[in-house]
Amino acid sequence: MHLFDNAYPLAEGAEIHHPNASIGAYRRLQNRLGLNRNVLVQPSSYGLDNRLLVSALAELGNSSRGVAVIDDSVSPDELETLTRSRVTGARFNLVQRGATHIGMLQAVAQRVRPLGWHIQIHMRPTDLVAHYQVIDALPVPVVIDHMARFATEPSIQRSLHECVRALLSNGKTWMKLSGAYLASQQVSPPFSDLSDFVAEMVRDFPTRLVWGSDWPHATEKIKPDDGALLSMLGHWIPDEEVRDQILERNPALLYGF
Repeated sequence: MHLFDNAYPLAEGAEIHHPNASIGAYRRLQNRLGLNRNVLVQPSSYGLDNRLLVSALAELGNSSRGVAVIDDSVSPDELETLTRSRVTGARFNLVQRGATHIGMLQAVAQRVRPLGWHIQIHMRPTDLVAHYQVIDALPVPVVIDHMARFATEPSIQRSLHECVRALLSNGKTWMKLSGAYLASQQVSPPFSDLSDFVAEMVRDFPTRLVWGSDWPHATEKIKPDDGALLSMLGHWIPDEEVRDQILERNPALLYGF
């Protein structure tokens, strides 16, 4: 999930300008959905300025973890501050492009490797296919965001499918079952163009999947129903034990809860 606060300046050229989305509002959503933990991901809107992330993690407490945005010039002091604040990963948003680019991946991975961080990557399918070998060679765990945007570019879906399977087979890659509206050509449930793909991933890689709300759905002008998005897991993952794996045990391992 993300937070937005107009007390913090947006990065120059930010593509997403979102109204305030506060900790209080998110806690109300947690109460509604029965969620106890959260992973706060730095929005691309703030670029490399992680001050809001650090401040919010301090307020959210030990049930929260963070994913920051850094580049290959990050200082040791900033890395120490972020790690102390329970940041466990570095985000590369290569869809809403800005502070980072694909050429920084290896250098950033080397910087965060001693800290036990992972790299979270949000990419268009064409880019994921094109840079598959670079991602596969990274020396840290990798999280593929938003179901690899699986159904959005049908012309390369077969190649994308092969890349995702290969990455999830390498023992260090995870995929988020999040942002279905970003991975599908449909705008609301049931997202039927994702059903077979998700069912296959759940069947073959149940220990490599995590879930996220993507609240407050910063890319969407019409906000989806968070309850309906969470309920999709019941359709995709009818086995309660596997759902518990994806909702509880997998993120505990990945984020260090």
